[in-house]
Amino acid sequence: MVTQSTGVDWNKIDLILSTSRPTYNNQKPEIHPWYLDFLSLGKARAKGARADAYYYESASREEEASSDMPVGNTVYKNGSYQKLSAASYTHGEELINALNTSYKIAQKYSVPSNRAKKQVFIKSIEIPAEFNHYSVPSKESESFLTASIADWGSYDLVPGNATLFYNNTYVGKSYINSNITEDTLQISLGRDQGVVLTQEKVKDLCTHKKIGSNIKKNFVYEIVAKNTNREAVTIVIYDRIPVSKKNEIIVTLGDLNGAEFDSETGIIKWKMSIPAGESITLRFAYEVKYPKDKRINL
Repeated sequence: MVTQSTGVDWNKIDLILSTSRPTYNNQKPEIHPWYLDFLSLGKARAKGARADAYYYESASREEEASSDMPVGNTVYKNGSYQKLSAASYTHGEELINALNTSYKIAQKYSVPSNRAKKQVFIKSIEIPAEFNHYSVPSKESESFLTASIADWGSYDLVPGNATLFYNNTYVGKSYINSNITEDTLQISLGRDQGVVLTQEKVKDLCTHKKIGSNIKKNFVYEIVAKNTNREAVTIVIYDRIPVSKKNEIIVTLGDLNGAEFDSETGIIKWKMSIPAGESITLRFAYEVKYPKDKRINL
């Protein structure tokens, strides 16, 4: 989306769009030694500061900038800043360098000087993806269709809003966040009302006991996922088990019904296929023990 407010209408002009951000601070951060020292009690000289403020007996000295330090579109060489050579563009192709990607748009565009958004098409790519249903039944009763793109870095995607089509049908808008480090990029395509999920506590199997100076609580949950579509779906279902941050609070796993478990986050995950018109039932259980004279966020 291109806007401009120069006061002059642009009529059928050539556009070059770049992913660079010239208004950002492009100076790389510097890191210096961190010297530990004893603190001394002294008078604070700054106006309004506390009289008993502490200061360091010694301080590290900032090193001066070294040579070859880039500043804007220049580089420091042989005692002076020298201008870097300008980039060259090839019509109809994208130019990729170490810092950004530029696109010379093949079609000419007219952009009025009234800040109105003008949609400009940069390029069109067909990307193979693996489609799965993503569900968190404790949060949403419907599943979400997701597209997982492997080796997504080779497509040179930039973060931004996306218009989504699935089987040649418009399904809505989403946001593509390519500022990630994962190997696979996931794009949410929207809700699939054909896959319905419920999660309920199995009250008959949940217990609450006082044993000595402790309380033990057992929890059992049941998840039901039903596929009302005409085709089988592959679904990934997520839930969670609380993670203790105190030695006095002990969490013990019960039957997880074959789920993958991340001990750091407490996230459990199932991945399975549900045939058309059928449903699956999953159960998971855990126990929490804590001192009876304490209250916890359970």
